[in-house]
Amino acid sequence: MLARIQNELFDLGADLCVPDTGKDLGYEPLRILPKQYERIEAEIDELNAELAPLRSFVLPGGHPASAHLHVTRTVCRRAERLIVELASHEGEHVSEGAVAYVNRLSDFFFVASQIYVDSRATAATRASAQSFIAFVTLGVGMFVGNYLAGKIVDMYPPKTVVKASM
Repeated sequence: MLARIQNELFDLGADLCVPDTGKDLGYEPLRILPKQYERIEAEIDELNAELAPLRSFVLPGGHPASAHLHVTRTVCRRAERLIVELASHEGEHVSEGAVAYVNRLSDFFFVASQIYVDSRATAATRASAQSFIAFVTLGVGMFVGNYLAGKIVDMYPPKTVVKASM
């Protein structure tokens, strides 16, 4: 799961960096495809099958891995808001797949965090989730930092440019 999600984050970055403007680029750029966010939805359903139904609001915590997954989820939500903001600017092209993917990914992290606090979860599922927390958190953080930084600076240019002198 981890390797696929990390790879798909690069697909997402490529989708955002080389938006579909209808022009021929001379190559087929990477795009987020429906099968990618549909797969995440299937994994959410699979993980949810092991969990007791939620009867109240969820407070982050209960286990360190759960808390880290909640942080990862909030980073995904932040990325989603930035992507939606980017899409709202005239002349910017953001695919529906990009927004859907990040939305589903943050939901995935929410459900994965519940694996750690639900007593019905299996040890194998816990071990599987724990193995990718740090890597995916790093991947999502890199995605937010690297792929959106250029667009954010373009949208909100700094008032003062400071040049480093050597």
